[in-house]
Amino acid sequence: MRKTKNLDVARIPVERAITPILLQAGIKDALWPTEQMSKRLITRVTAENPGHEVEIKTYALDHYLSRDANVRADAIDFLNTQFAKTCVSTK
Repeated sequence: MRKTKNLDVARIPVERAITPILLQAGIKDALWPTEQMSKRLITRVTAENPGHEVEIKTYALDHYLSRDANVRADAIDFLNTQFAKTCVSTK
């Protein structure tokens, strides 16, 4: 991150999200500090929209999180939970 001249051009405007957010970070990520950046995103979201649902899951993994079954299971659980809140039952 120290080599980046202008972080603003790479900033994802998550504070404008209208759906719950799940951030997954590998604490052993050597490509970029995913945990640190995820925490910054949470700070921005909660500052702009204090009631917005945002969750971070950290794993003792490197950059290739999606290779891990637990990471995938957490993402699926998050999506299932969020969709269940918005779907109307036909029963």
